[in-house]
Amino acid sequence: MTDDDLLAQIAAAPDDDAPRAVYADLLLQRGDPRGEFIQLQLEHADSDREHELLRAHEAAWNDAAGVRGAGASYQRGFIASLWGSPATIVASREALRTQPIVRLSLEPDGEFAALAGLHELARVRSLSLRAQRLSPSEFVPLAARDFAALARAPLWGLRVVELAGSAIDDAGAAALATAAWLPGLEQLTMWKCLLRDGYAALLPRLAALRTLVVDGASAGADCVGQIYMTTLRLSALSLKQCRLTPHAGLVLAAWPSLRHVERLDLQNNELGDNATAFAVSRHVTELRELLLGSNGIGSAAGEAFGTSQALASLDLLALGDNALGLEGIEALARGRGLPALRRLVISGNGVAESREQLAARFAHRPGLAVS
Repeated sequence: MTDDDLLAQIAAAPDDDAPRAVYADLLLQRGDPRGEFIQLQLEHADSDREHELLRAHEAAWNDAAGVRGAGASYQRGFIASLWGSPATIVASREALRTQPIVRLSLEPDGEFAALAGLHELARVRSLSLRAQRLSPSEFVPLAARDFAALARAPLWGLRVVELAGSAIDDAGAAALATAAWLPGLEQLTMWKCLLRDGYAALLPRLAALRTLVVDGASAGADCVGQIYMTTLRLSALSLKQCRLTPHAGLVLAAWPSLRHVERLDLQNNELGDNATAFAVSRHVTELRELLLGSNGIGSAAGEAFGTSQALASLDLLALGDNALGLEGIEALARGRGLPALRRLVISGNGVAESREQLAARFAHRPGLAVS
């Protein structure tokens, strides 16, 4: 078997270590230091020797692989990630063809149109985009034409998309929603996105989505309203710091497809005591982690969550930095609900007690970690 045959196998099967190990042995027999490097990374050694080899040879290895102007990182002996402008990614087409590259990060610099015809993108599983940053607090989202180009790109293997720093607005969402590969996406992360109507364009097309992160959104309530209209089978949903109102909490607690969600993160919002709707919702039976820190939740939550039988699978309840007070914490401790609870966060609720004192209130629940 030739070197080209082995490299083709490695590129075609990014998860398979066997051809990588064979290639490493072949290189070691020739006295090529790349063989040792591959072996060390396959062993997950993270040793000084591994870093020494990379420092000495990375530039030459990148050049031989066909990396032209883009950044590259190695995993299990080969290039797994590329990052740079669209132009440098296109220039590194040979690396995309010959290396097991599964992650791509695009800088907001230049036109994305050339990516539409880059058939080597078919093996990419994870794509990260970010907005142009004008100042620490000012971002310019990507243009709709850039998302239209990505929608035309042959990203058939794509499973994870991260849109960071206000990268997408409504026009971009409408363009991205035309992508034929979108229904295969399993994880979508949008940080500080600028969507309103854009949620209605995107969410119904995400049939395979399991993880949705919409942290820091400027119109979180619009997102909740559109989520309610879908039949998404999410296992994880995060809406941190989205200005969610008490009404948004009620809508989310009544969402029928909430029954599939195992992790729900709603920290740093404005749900108030309406957060107790999750304690009695008939759609939370599979929920294992519920994070409600910094929501202005009062003492009534202690009784509601402490006696909850609906949250039968809940392992983690985070109620830190609210306004439970001693009354709420005592009610929570008296309750006989939450049968599966193993982790409870209640610090920062206006109670001047140490962690040990708080934990002592739950001493009758062995195995429960209180912080």
